[in-house]
Amino acid sequence: MSREYKYELMEEIKNRWSPRAFDPEKPLAEEDIYPLIEAANLAPSAFNSQPRRFIVAADPDSRQKVFDALNEGNQSWTKLVPAFVVFLVKAEDDQGRRSNWAEFDTGTSFGLFTLEAVRRGMHTHAMAGFDGEKIKQNFQLAQGLEPITIVAVGYYGDKRDLPERYQAIERPNARLPLEEMVI
Repeated sequence: MSREYKYELMEEIKNRWSPRAFDPEKPLAEEDIYPLIEAANLAPSAFNSQPRRFIVAADPDSRQKVFDALNEGNQSWTKLVPAFVVFLVKAEDDQGRRSNWAEFDTGTSFGLFTLEAVRRGMHTHAMAGFDGEKIKQNFQLAQGLEPITIVAVGYYGDKRDLPERYQAIERPNARLPLEEMVI
C-alpha cells in the first residue's frame, strides 16, 4: 500500500494526514479555528437539517474538560495539542424525528473542516477513543446532542515530543489501490 495518485487531486487532499505531533508553541486563537468551523458548516446535509454542532476547546479550562474525557492512549499523545474541536450530532429534529443521515452529514462536515485546516497549514487528528458521557457532563450539553468525534487541531510539531511508541509511526498512512476499493 502507498499514497500514489492515479489522478490529479487538490493539494489539500494529497497533503492531508493525521499526525499526533503538534506544536505547543503555536497556540490557536478564534481567528484560526472559526474559519475551519465555517468551512465545516458549509457541508451539505439531508433536507438542509445541518445536524452538526461544535465545541471549541482552545482555552485551558475547556481544553482540560476535553482532555479528561479522552482514553489513556489518546491522552498520552495529546498533552501538547493546542486545541480540540468536539464534533456533535443533533440526530433528531425539533419534532423529535430521527434522521438516518445525521452522522453521515456531520462526517461530511469534518471532511471540509480538515481540508480547510490543511489549506491554512494546519493538521487535524480525529479520535474515537473518548468517553461521550463525560463530554456531555463536562460541557452540560443539551438533551439530544451526541459527541461523535474529538479532533486535535494545530500546527505540526516535533515527533520526538511524542511517546516512543508513536514516533516510529508518525507519517502518512498508505492507502489501498483504487482497484481494491471499487466494487
